[in-house]
Amino acid sequence: MIKPYNSEVLQPLHVQNQSHRKFLIDQAQRIPSIIVSSAAAANAVMLGGGYFTPLKGYM
Repeated sequence: MIKPYNSEVLQPLHVQNQSHRKFLIDQAQRIPSIIVSSAAAANAVMLGGGYFTPLKGYM
């Protein structure tokens, strides 16, 4: 596997504890929704994918 950029390990992005997972799902359902532009949605996807990882702060 390719080593993550600027790190020795990958950050876990899943919740293994089932009771905590159910709690988080319940909490997520209570968060109000918002409408964003396609550009903002694309930035959120890229942020989640780690494309901005080498950047520090706002550009």
